Amino acid sequence: MRENVREVVQYAKNFAFQRENTQASLVLRDALDKIGRAVKKNPDVFENNLSEPPLGTTALSDAGSEEGYEISKAQIIDTDLNPAFPETAMADNNIQQKPVKRRHLSLANRAVIRKMHFRNLGIVCRMERFGFAYPPSFVEQGIIYINIDHPLYRKQIDNSSSLTMFIATLITKELAVQKYPHDTSLAYNLQTQLLTDAFKDVRKL
Repeated sequence: MRENVREVVQYAKNFAFQRENTQASLVLRDALDKIGRAVKKNPDVFENNLSEPPLGTTALSDAGSEEGYEISKAQIIDTDLNPAFPETAMADNNIQQKPVKRRHLSLANRAVIRKMHFRNLGIVCRMERFGFAYPPSFVEQGIIYINIDHPLYRKQIDNSSSLTMFIATLITKELAVQKYPHDTSLAYNLQTQLLTDAFKDVRKL
């Protein structure tokens, strides 16, 4: 009986993580689609001073794309038990050590990756479980990481529309900071502009 109960509990947990991975894939695509529309309305914003992803010069051609930008299919990959995280960011957030990964649940140790390209702008996003102590997002080696375990993410997990806006807010924040790393005001104004253009036609969240 205990073995049967254990199997049922394991199945329920795996099903929950599978559903979260699927939701993460869909809301990430929706967020990137809205950001793509915003960037399309502001095509010159990322034209200059682009040196590495996510503000990169390796974008795919937008030929054949009706929207003018391309979003890749989702990749769901197995992740390391100890994901890379910048030591400076750990210090900034008073993180002493990496949270313990859920080793007994393989579906919990997976990341969702999507890419968006528009002209010379390339955005790479990776949604992964880092633990509640980590910040909601950060950039490492040109990749925008989004922490699925962060309390603000978990708070909105039952509302895909709110979650999409939350993810879009994180992505535009990282893009704006990469664009204007030494000017908080300009970075904030750029994020506001992108979010406004991305969501101003959305009637309900």
